[in-house]
Amino acid sequence: MSDGSMILVLGGKTQALSAMLARHGYQVRTATEDQPLLETARRLAPNLILLATGASAYAACQGLKADEETCDIPVLFVEPMDRARVFAVGGADYVTEPLLEQEVLARVEAHVGLRAVQRRLEETRAELEQEISKRAELGSTLQEAEAQGRDLVESLSDVIYTASGDGTVTYVSPAIEAFVGYSPAEVTGRHFKEFIYEEDLARLG
Repeated sequence: MSDGSMILVLGGKTQALSAMLARHGYQVRTATEDQPLLETARRLAPNLILLATGASAYAACQGLKADEETCDIPVLFVEPMDRARVFAVGGADYVTEPLLEQEVLARVEAHVGLRAVQRRLEETRAELEQEISKRAELGSTLQEAEAQGRDLVESLSDVIYTASGDGTVTYVSPAIEAFVGYSPAEVTGRHFKEFIYEEDLARLG
């Protein structure tokens, strides 16, 4: 049984196919050969297209596959005149007469299911791309904020430093040089007690 997927049917077998598919819960839309198939497919965005239009079906399929909006819609041919050509023009599959209901439904369900999986993958990819873009923007914002914070710290006359749990200096602002005569590079990686007077260390003790 279908989940209500839409199928566009075009060609001489329209009535029989439409009735068959509708009985199994598909939303069936029909088109005639005097209607532009490409425009109809763009407007309806069906899950599957069934073509039963003789020789003109091959050109119709090529037109669908050449269009960005309809190229991913699977196309099934009904009683194609040249079965090998079905795949050459981008068709997904075909069914032959007599149109056995179980066979037609099995092929339709298979391709509708594949299209549904493809759409979910496309949606997931779009979501991932959006998330990556957001994280990239956030990372850029954080880098800018860190740079601004560092610029502010390094412009202060007070000494600002950070140290690890064992007391090793991991960062110190440029102001340190005026106090101890060592550059930040010379201080970083050493224990902070090396730069404190002994009497001050006794008070810290």
